[in-house]
Amino acid sequence: MSISLIWEITPTPSAELKTVPADRVSYVLIGEDADGQRLDNFLFRIAKGVPKGHVYRVIRAGEVRVSKKRAKAETKLMLGDVVRIPPMRVAQKPAGTPPAAPLAQGVLPVLYEDRHILIVLKPAEHNEEFFKAVFNQDDIKTEEQYNDALKALIARELAPNSDYKFNHDVQKVLVEKFGNFELPGEFLKKWLQARNSEITAEDAAKEYDTMLPSIKWELIKGEIARKQDIKVDNDDLLNFAKGVAARQFAQYGMMNMSDDVIADYAKRMLEDQKFARQIHEQASDMKLFNALRALVDVEEKTVTLDEFKKLVGAE
Repeated sequence: MSISLIWEITPTPSAELKTVPADRVSYVLIGEDADGQRLDNFLFRIAKGVPKGHVYRVIRAGEVRVSKKRAKAETKLMLGDVVRIPPMRVAQKPAGTPPAAPLAQGVLPVLYEDRHILIVLKPAEHNEEFFKAVFNQDDIKTEEQYNDALKALIARELAPNSDYKFNHDVQKVLVEKFGNFELPGEFLKKWLQARNSEITAEDAAKEYDTMLPSIKWELIKGEIARKQDIKVDNDDLLNFAKGVAARQFAQYGMMNMSDDVIADYAKRMLEDQKFARQIHEQASDMKLFNALRALVDVEEKTVTLDEFKKLVGAE
């Protein structure tokens, strides 16, 4: 079979990465959750327990790359950047660390407490002023309307998690069923070295083994898209970008932006070629999985958030 060598490593979206693996190189795709964040602060967030001195050392040594380039600790990450992170082990907690001071016990519910900071929960009064501050809508006036709006908001926010679970399961099944084919492994390892003169043959072999399932999935995905005639046009890109724009506005509490404002912002985002490529890939994946969903019988099941976390964690 012929292979076009335009494939890139499929990175993990930053919103899905909870911690940095200690045994392999990680590639992270910067999403909205980390857009504009300093590189060092981003690494502190996903490498909890790793000494800060070690984080700064690997940055200075060039082991951390942002979109294939060396970066500084103060480098601002941008939507669509791909960050290469070396393996980083968590520091052992020293024995005999004194417990946090027991502050404000029994006065207000304590959300977080250590020897330096105390965060308590002070409930707000549920009235029309509070409802409008939360949703910025004049039609929410009662506790019942507020609860209904809150349930709808939570459902919208959690829906992508369900889609992710479906997409992950489908990908796993298809790779297991159709991924039993050989690739020119030695050639691809040499290609990896040729693209990056800093990695050794041993590093290339390790990265190839990590990449292999993703390579096969890209080939399978391309064949499915061809047979199902899945194409992405400009309207698809704009609609997907509008969804991204709306979520970005919502993060800052701007939930009622007009369609014209959202569309204009989405068009300006698509002028960035890197962002446009990322949107094209995501829109293609969405259309592909929607097509697959239409071809199978989906058994829907209502579960609690904790039950869902257990389902995902068991994989």
